Amino acid sequence: MKLNNLDASCYKTLSFYVKGDEERGFTKIFKIELKNAKREVGAFYVKNASDKWQEIVVPLNEFRGLSDLSSLREFTIVFEDRLATKKEGAIYIDDVYLK
Repeated sequence: MKLNNLDASCYKTLSFYVKGDEERGFTKIFKIELKNAKREVGAFYVKNASDKWQEIVVPLNEFRGLSDLSSLREFTIVFEDRLATKKEGAIYIDDVYLK
């Protein structure tokens, strides 16, 4: 998701809802990343995704590798082959916001 150099320095958390597809299957672990204009990438691992909607709230200071929040360019979701608990399936993400 492009963030267009969003100044997030006044926010404390990134929140979103996540749910795995019970029929198709899903990985329980995935990574989210924030990228800024300085080409820094901050990463956070979401663990224990389930087949029920749950809110994930991540303090922005937990994004390791990201020192500047004043110009965020991108929010990405990464499924790492080495960590995925299931290689095929579906994960649903909804209502991404900063607070």
